[in-house]
Amino acid sequence: MSNQITERPLGVLNRWLEVLLPVRSRVLGVTLKPLCAGHLWLLSLIESPFILQSDAASKLDLCAAVVICSLSFEDGSSELEDLTAFKKTIEEFFSQAEKKLSPTWEKEAVIFRRYLRDSLSNQPVLKSPVTPRDSEIQSDWTMLIVVSAMSELHMSWSDAVNFPLLRLRWLSAIHAEREGGVELVDSVGFEQQKEEADKIYQEGVARFGRAE
Repeated sequence: MSNQITERPLGVLNRWLEVLLPVRSRVLGVTLKPLCAGHLWLLSLIESPFILQSDAASKLDLCAAVVICSLSFEDGSSELEDLTAFKKTIEEFFSQAEKKLSPTWEKEAVIFRRYLRDSLSNQPVLKSPVTPRDSEIQSDWTMLIVVSAMSELHMSWSDAVNFPLLRLRWLSAIHAEREGGVELVDSVGFEQQKEEADKIYQEGVARFGRAE
C-alpha cells in the first residue's frame, strides 16, 4: 500500500476533512443547498452581483440568488426558461419575505456572501512537475471540474452539476494526484519548506551518512 497519505502534510488532510460537510446556510427563511457548479452557472446567467464582486446588489438580487441556490440545477434552469415568470416569482418571494420575516436585508446579504465565500474557500493546491499552468484555476474551471467528474469519477451529468462544488474539486484533485502528474500540497509556502527540509536532509546524509 502506498504511503502517500501518511507522508502528506497534516494541513492537506485537515483541509480535506473540512470539506466533507458541505456549507449550509439559511437566508430569508430559506435553506440553501450546498453550492454547486450549476448554481454558479445560473447566477452567472442572470448576472448576479453576488458573483460579479459588486456591492450594488439589490433586495431583488438577493431574492433571486436565494431562490436559485435553494433549487437543483435542473429546477433552477426550468425557472429561468421563462424570465418573465421568474421575475414574477422573485417579486412574490420578496413581498412574502417583507411581510413575514421583516428581515434586515443587509444582514441577510452578508449571510449569503459568507455562504458563497465559505463554499469556495479551502481550495486544494496542486503542484504540477510539468508546468505551473497545469494547476492554475481558469475562468471556466467549474466546467473542467464537472467534465473531470463525469469522465474520471464516472458521475452522471446531473450528479456532477449538483454535487457540492468544493468537495467535487477536492475529489478531482485527489484523483488527479493518484493518477500521477500533479501533487497536492498544503500551500505555496509548503514547497519552500519542503525544499529547505530536503536540503538539510542531504547535508545530514553527506555529513553523517544515510540512516539504515
